[in-house]
Amino acid sequence: MKKYIKMEKAWLISWDFYSPDKDKELKKLGINNEIIDILDSRQTFSYVLDFVKHIYVLLNNEIYGKILFARRSKQAKIERDGFFERNLLHTCYQDNIYREMMNAFRIKGMDSKEHQVLFEKWRKCPFYISLGHNPSIYARIVYDLKLSFNQDDSEQLEWNEPLESGEREKCNLIINKYL
Repeated sequence: MKKYIKMEKAWLISWDFYSPDKDKELKKLGINNEIIDILDSRQTFSYVLDFVKHIYVLLNNEIYGKILFARRSKQAKIERDGFFERNLLHTCYQDNIYREMMNAFRIKGMDSKEHQVLFEKWRKCPFYISLGHNPSIYARIVYDLKLSFNQDDSEQLEWNEPLESGEREKCNLIINKYL
């Protein structure tokens, strides 16, 4: 009997590389497993964002970023924010649909038809965080996460990735623990 572990909803955090040969490019960088971590979906967006920033600094050996994280002053926070903007931080809260929705809210109010239509569109959009470029860290909410343990000591991770259309795409990844 095949053993497995399931989660209905989770934050999946992984490495990404913008190339047709993503796996090959990640391996060149010494990244054999693209999954960095899996967090409970009940973690707040700001918690996951801070987690991703910390992982990025830690795994990219950014000494400047490590010092910025260690400092707690108001000036350090301003410098940290600038550091991550330069390193291509992008979230679902920066998408055009979110900006349009918030603009309609400010100008026409929450009960306006325009705001409600935009809110329904934005609600279907995936929650995500992307930081860096080649490699980048990609965190997103996924559904029906399932880890199966295979007889050859490999593991298979399966999940449903939300799409902007509101539908979900089935994804999977074979993980060999001994590479």
